[in-house]
Amino acid sequence: MKMNRFTAILSVLAVMGLFLMPAHAQVDIYNVGSDRQLFIDNAFFDQSTNVGLQLHQPTKTGQKVLQSDKPWESIMLNWFSVIQDQGVVDNQAKYRMWYAAYDLDGDWTSGNDNTSFCYAESRDGIHWTKPELGLFEYQGSKKNNILFRQIGPADGHSRVHGTGVFIDPTAPPEARYKAVSRGMWSGQTQPYQITGMVSPDGLKWTRLSAPICNDFADSQYSGFWDASLGKYVLYGRVFSTGSRAIGRAESSDFSQFPVLQQVLRADGNDPSNSDLYNPAAMKYAGAANVYMMFPSLFQHTPDTLDIRLAVSRDGVNWTYPDQSKAFIPLGDAKTWDSGSLYMGQGAIQAGDETWLYYSGSPKRHNVMELEDVIAQPRAYSRVTLGRDRFVSVEAGKDGGWFVTPPLRFSGNTLKLNVEVRPGGKVRVALLDEKGKALPGRGLKDCVAITGDHLDAVVRWNKGTDVGARANQPTRMRVELGNASLFGFQFAAEGKGGGKRCQAEEKADRKETEQQRDARMAWFREAKFGMFIHWGPYCMERFSRMKHMPVSKFGKFRDRFNPVKFDAKQWVAAAKGAGMKYLVITSKHHDGFAMFDTKLTDWGIMSTPFRRDPIKELAAECKKAGIKFCVYYSIMDWHHPDYVPRRPWNDVAKAKGDPDFDRYVAFMEGQLKELVTNYGPLGILWFDGEWEESWTHERGKDLYAYVRGLQPDIIINNRVGTNRIVKGGGGKTLDGGMSKGDEIVGDYGTPEQEIPAGGLPGVDWESCMTMNDHWRYNKHDQNWKSSVAMIRMLIDIASKGGNYLLNVGPTSEGLIPEPSLERLREIGKWMKTNGEAIYGVTACPFSEAPAWGRVTQKPGKLYLHVFDWPKDGKLALPAPGGKPAAAYLLADPNRVPLKVTTQQDGIVVALPAEAPDPVASVVVLDIADEP
Repeated sequence: MKMNRFTAILSVLAVMGLFLMPAHAQVDIYNVGSDRQLFIDNAFFDQSTNVGLQLHQPTKTGQKVLQSDKPWESIMLNWFSVIQDQGVVDNQAKYRMWYAAYDLDGDWTSGNDNTSFCYAESRDGIHWTKPELGLFEYQGSKKNNILFRQIGPADGHSRVHGTGVFIDPTAPPEARYKAVSRGMWSGQTQPYQITGMVSPDGLKWTRLSAPICNDFADSQYSGFWDASLGKYVLYGRVFSTGSRAIGRAESSDFSQFPVLQQVLRADGNDPSNSDLYNPAAMKYAGAANVYMMFPSLFQHTPDTLDIRLAVSRDGVNWTYPDQSKAFIPLGDAKTWDSGSLYMGQGAIQAGDETWLYYSGSPKRHNVMELEDVIAQPRAYSRVTLGRDRFVSVEAGKDGGWFVTPPLRFSGNTLKLNVEVRPGGKVRVALLDEKGKALPGRGLKDCVAITGDHLDAVVRWNKGTDVGARANQPTRMRVELGNASLFGFQFAAEGKGGGKRCQAEEKADRKETEQQRDARMAWFREAKFGMFIHWGPYCMERFSRMKHMPVSKFGKFRDRFNPVKFDAKQWVAAAKGAGMKYLVITSKHHDGFAMFDTKLTDWGIMSTPFRRDPIKELAAECKKAGIKFCVYYSIMDWHHPDYVPRRPWNDVAKAKGDPDFDRYVAFMEGQLKELVTNYGPLGILWFDGEWEESWTHERGKDLYAYVRGLQPDIIINNRVGTNRIVKGGGGKTLDGGMSKGDEIVGDYGTPEQEIPAGGLPGVDWESCMTMNDHWRYNKHDQNWKSSVAMIRMLIDIASKGGNYLLNVGPTSEGLIPEPSLERLREIGKWMKTNGEAIYGVTACPFSEAPAWGRVTQKPGKLYLHVFDWPKDGKLALPAPGGKPAAAYLLADPNRVPLKVTTQQDGIVVALPAEAPDPVASVVVLDIADEP
């Protein structure tokens, strides 16, 4: 068989022990497509000088994200799995955890009857809750987070040990969650074998009727569906010539695997008398054909375990980037993680970071006395590292270079994940298969990259587009000095960029109603948010200069210096008002970027201010538990390729004919910056879509593009062209969700109005100002009262919508005092009555009562009384269930109010005076009819 150059290189690497490729593997690094590629090994080195691989240890946060604090965890916590998935107990949770716990209720040394398989959820990956599931009775109560203790038939039930949980994307709903563990089986030659479990929701589990592998292995198991192979893969600990090693098996049938075959063991390059424990293996989701394993290296002397990193291109043949160094080292002596460490199963991508979880204890491996274990509890903690930054190609100050084998790519833009230290630089040349530089793409043509970037676009003097070379064998020559290069990608950017990325294609797939409900859950719960319109246009002279020539925009940029801006104060004002999310203009119609964009100098980083308020607000919102969201205008008066061009855009005229596709590529680049650098975002709030240049098809493409970047993001209907619809009586509603040619967007956005009948059947949000302007205008003192705005909030909630209330900060960065005063007054009402707003649904009655509004939750009606009845009788229609109790929400003692049933409804007897002159809330508990 004739070998190509790349195959020959792999053969050489295999002989050197640097990289192994089995005969059956179908991994082909030669075809890199438009996927991210990582420098985890020597596979991308054909020739090289003065470069080498370096392992990057993650940052320990020191946070104990989960500890033993329940009776059923009284001895210790053990193996665990973490998955980035929508919670099922807390609909706002985004992360799920399954873990084992031991307690004193049984023989803890055998563990057969005192190991609890438990569950936790988290909204942020840092703070975890242990929900009361009601599934297992422990010491007479089901108020616990135990899923089960023993599972299986009565004659062969057992605890699970070392369970690894994963999601199977190919499975039917009833088996979406799968788990692999050790289990006990009656009637088998070997009672303990590898067990499989399935679940529709991760809570209610079923053990398969037979072992899935006739093997015994200890510690935690790793299992997952490998889409590259089209098979399930199983990893576990095996014994090899007296030592512990890692074994692997694969199968197209989850219910039956062959015995585990050794794939990694301690060798002469490890400390003497060492073993490998739990594999914690995964196929890395962030890049193509990358597998990672995080085994614990057990050193018999001094009886400790730290965590190592092994890597693979096929999951079978494994190497170490640096066998001499721990990936997660032991803590200093006497710290909580100084004795033994085990990696949890799974990884989380959180914005620009990868989060991993490990368990640590000061106890060493052979400390098994009960009193020692309890006195030195094991806890779970979190480590972080930059996206994809596990291993790098490294070059010092003297510089180095390497040339790749021929690569076949499908994108049009080359991006590097790179950190260039002071005084260093990186340059790239593209070469043909024989090593000759391509015209205009040589090293001398390349603009040197400096700084720290996850996605640094490689630019040459003649631009960035390399699409003409797609699908042709192409080498890269990379020269770097004082830099760390982690990965590269030939990305498909904008129109004509080749096949869209896999994430974007995935976003195009039809979402189930259940998936949509999970994605929209936090929005439906929140009900109340802050809108912020802010930028140079809030400067008085800017706002007064109608149709100002674009060439004069710059002088306002040069004067914009909001030195009194304080993100913490803004977020505190929103939180104090009871708002649950915040939407700020990242780019308005003037095209000015209020964030650190790398795609234009028309932005905040080119002002005297030179700070990134979007980043500061994102950080403060995260601390405060407020969903951070951004507004982005599709319209752009400044960009020369946006059409229609404004008559006053004198700069664009000098740029030649506009290219709207080029503008869309620019816009997508900025949106990627926002989602990647400031996310995860709650909402991307589009605007400026009404001009003829923006079409329904472009809206669909942009929706898919953004959802591809962040699948759980919420996008308003202004991404498309279908927000103007006819309401009742032929009235035009600005912000509906038309049912015509395929809805684009997730919710409607009525502006400065509350639809009389709401927008039944769709999610919606009314955005409204406090006075008559969105931006700050010192002359506009026509302020709505806090009473009016509180009642607007109630009215909107009673019709099934959200209320997005705007503030317009000054050019100095201050929210005007009249706005702050009203926010405080709203917050005071919400502190008492928020229960009647958050998470409610629309009024169940066909018409709003004359005395106020009604909101509801399951089993409850909230009667918002604007006009307190003088006769003390509050009448309303029959509520559809038996009234069980009534009381005033403002009454901490919940003194019952008399409820009388009449032929045409019910009457609630009220006290003589209203508790609140704005709106008093009566709670009516409703019991289901028998």
